[in-house]
Amino acid sequence: MSATVLVTGGNGFIGAWVLRELLARGCTPVVLDVAVPGALCHALLGEQLRKIRWRRGDITEPNTVSPLLKRHVVSHVIHLVGLLTPACQADPVKGGEVNVLGTLRLFDAVRRRGLRAVAYASSYAAHGPTRQNNCPETFYGTYKRAAEAIAAQYARHFGIDSIGLRPFVVYGAGRTVGISAGPSLAARAAALGESYTIPFSGSAGLVYVEDVAQAFVRGALETPRGACAIDMPGCRVSMPRLVQSLARLAPGCARRLRVDGPPLPPLLSREPLAITSALNHWKPTPLGVGLKRTMEGWKALREGGFAATAAGTPSV
Repeated sequence: MSATVLVTGGNGFIGAWVLRELLARGCTPVVLDVAVPGALCHALLGEQLRKIRWRRGDITEPNTVSPLLKRHVVSHVIHLVGLLTPACQADPVKGGEVNVLGTLRLFDAVRRRGLRAVAYASSYAAHGPTRQNNCPETFYGTYKRAAEAIAAQYARHFGIDSIGLRPFVVYGAGRTVGISAGPSLAARAAALGESYTIPFSGSAGLVYVEDVAQAFVRGALETPRGACAIDMPGCRVSMPRLVQSLARLAPGCARRLRVDGPPLPPLLSREPLAITSALNHWKPTPLGVGLKRTMEGWKALREGGFAATAAGTPSV
């Protein structure tokens, strides 16, 4: 019997790729999002979007999650909903409501429904600059640290297993939002013959989006016991080196790509835990392969999407 998986925040960049992975595995996704399916979902999923049970709703509101779990007989949960760093910095209260209160409501709905596991999105931003000074440097990172603490308490008191994933910079076709979208947009420019300036310098750990999607799906279906949070630091590369890598795939693009801006804040994991400790036989996509797929993906999106036919309109 296939799994029925609730995905909160399925309309986001990672969410759309998670839905694609779930459908490829024969699972039935149920989405909770404040919006109807966007352009990326339509482009990635095509006609398969009809197979998704899409429900609009605000996770911060009481009695939003529990009825969905019951009505659709949900067996597994992937919690992705959250505001990113710029939104949390601009409105810390709203950020806390969505990222912390929303996570609390999700875990409690899981408890009340009698489910036993959750895969959820944390972030490398939950770390600080050193092990001695490991306080997150943003509201977003603070809220992700709080989400990990919430997961730990639900494991301790109610026996709900969980896996939180902390990717660093996620890249792939369709990523457009946030300063860390720079590598994805640079790959887009390289693929489409455009000019682009990566808005940060220094080095960052790049994690390919299909790896992240697979990790969330496997984390939901193969959740380890207890509450664990796994780092996904990715392949560390300087931005000038990234431009060189793109130039090998698209000769001539280097003259159209620039790097300008301060480096991303340095972050150091508090307690590094290898992803293979939770997900057996894990193999990340090499950077060169991921960049090639990203460029091909951007071309496919420009040409109308990954699917051969246009997506239909799901029930909302």
